[in-house]
This record gives sequence, structure tokens and C-alpha cells, in this order.
Amino acid sequence: MNDPNAGPTRRLVALGLAVSLGTLTPASAQPRAEAASPAPGGPGAPGGGEPRTVLLARPLKRKLLPGAEATEEAETWAFADDGAVPVLRFRKGEEVSVRLVNETPSPLSLHWGGVRGPNAADGVAGLTQPAVAPGASFDYRFTPPDPGTFLLRPLAPGHAGEAAGRGLAGLLVVEEPEPPAVAADHVLLVWDRRLEPSGAFAPFGAPAEAALAGRLGNRLATDAGEAPKRIEVAPGTRIRLRAANASNARIMRLRFDGLKVFVAAVDSQPADNFEPLRASLPFPPGTRYDLMIEAPAEAGAKGAVVALIGEGVALAEIVAAAPSA
Repeated sequence: MNDPNAGPTRRLVALGLAVSLGTLTPASAQPRAEAASPAPGGPGAPGGGEPRTVLLARPLKRKLLPGAEATEEAETWAFADDGAVPVLRFRKGEEVSVRLVNETPSPLSLHWGGVRGPNAADGVAGLTQPAVAPGASFDYRFTPPDPGTFLLRPLAPGHAGEAAGRGLAGLLVVEEPEPPAVAADHVLLVWDRRLEPSGAFAPFGAPAEAALAGRLGNRLATDAGEAPKRIEVAPGTRIRLRAANASNARIMRLRFDGLKVFVAAVDSQPADNFEPLRASLPFPPGTRYDLMIEAPAEAGAKGAVVALIGEGVALAEIVAAAPSA
């Protein structure tokens, strides 16, 4: 939210929602401020030394729309050279030690959504820490007491919407001491982008986005970039899929086509494995599911995780791939 006093009318919000849903398709220099990093050890932790992980946030020009009609690259903000989102994996009891280096033109912080940790490492700029200025860094150190799948998102008030809309997001995976037996452990982080026909981002800070509805996108993306994400597994095997909605405002449902699915955890809270009612689940912003998925038994068969928007948008394809010779 850039201007909380510039709220739109209900008509404007409804019009923006209708336009967004109607166009949604699957996605296939200012001076740097001088600021010091925190003292060795970082907030909320007795340890010291260099962090295990460094997340360098910086602008990255990328072509996000296919086809010759897309004439512009979008200025994304990313933690990786290819624009992929980070997936940080730790075991329960391990210290999470991460340094955020801000090379974007905007103040940043990192909020660890759903983690029970020390307040000083919660990542709410202006409340639990100062915002990380452009050119500065900040160390996060904490030991999550619970296993689970957690969202990593920017949370500097007044700037978080643009940072998330340009692509800054990630996942923190805290593994159980004895994880369930699966053939593979995959992630599916979903968010939407709001793009102009040229391929550039629609301007940030429009008055309609100051409403509680937030910024609706018109093109879905996943951690792998374009949707749908392709996941190949051995026929008939069971995989774990950690699905998270990192969108700012996109409310959707997930449908599972051609797949046997069990929900093992909701927002990192373990559940007795249950099947989704009518093979679908609500998936509003911030939601995380740990899903146990049985791949099709026949080699070459496919199943899909679909967002129920319009006629449906495939987010992931689960392909039963034949073993290599």
C-alpha cells in the first residue's frame, strides 16, 4: 500500500478485479545509502560468524511475456541471476542464519511468515528492525522450534507491495527429524504478476491498489518461472509437494486433476492425512500446504495442479516419466 488515504470506490475495485480475471493466462540510479550491518551474531541469536546463506536482492531485467508483441523486458527484483526464488532448507534444531543484502532502490526487510522465532528476527521493518536501506545488509539468526513450510517475503511497510510484485519471495523449509517416506520433496510457490501488453510491469502505486484488495496480477508465475511447472517422477511413486501462495491479493482454489492427493499439513500445522473435498482446496494469499501426491501409475501419464481461475490455469504438471535406460 503506497497511499492509505487514496482508497478507491467499490466500482473501481470491482472493475479492476473483473479486468484482472478476464485477462489472466498461464505464464509460461540513485546513490547507495551507507548503513552498517548489525553486530556479529545478528538479532535474537547468541552465535556469531558469517551467515550460512546470503540473499542478494537486486534488479534483473527479464522478458516475462512470450511472443514478438512483447517489446519490453520487465525490471524484476530477484535473489538469483535466473530469477528463481530461493528455497532455504534446514533441519529442525538447526540455526537459520541468513544475510539480506539490498541492491534494490527500495528499503527492504524479510519476514518469515508462520515461524515462531525471536521478535528481533521477525523482519517487520519499523517494528522489529530498521528497514534495510539500499546498499546495506542485515543478518537474521534464529532457530525455528517447529518443522514446516514457511513463506519468506519482504515486509517494509509502504514498499513491500512493489518488492513482492517484482518477484522477491522465497520459502523456508524446516525438515522433520524423521520426514515421511517419499520419492522426492518438491515446492510450488505461486504468485501473480501485473504486466502491460508490452511486457513491462504495470505501474506500481495506483490508487486502486491502496484498497484492502491489494494488487491483483494478470499472469501467474511459479518458483520455476513460467507456469505450469513440470515435475517428473517415477510412475506410481509418492512425492511431497509444498505449495504456497505468495500473491499479494490473488484468492484462488486448487484443483487436482488425475492425481491422488492427501493433505499432510496446513500452514505448517500437521494434519491427519485427509483427501481434499471434491479434489480442491482454498488457496488464499499466504496459505501453505504440505501435500502427499501419488503419481500416475502408467509411464507417460500426467496429472495437474490447477488454479480455478476462469477456465482453469495449470500451475504444475506431474508427469510419470519412464525410468532412463
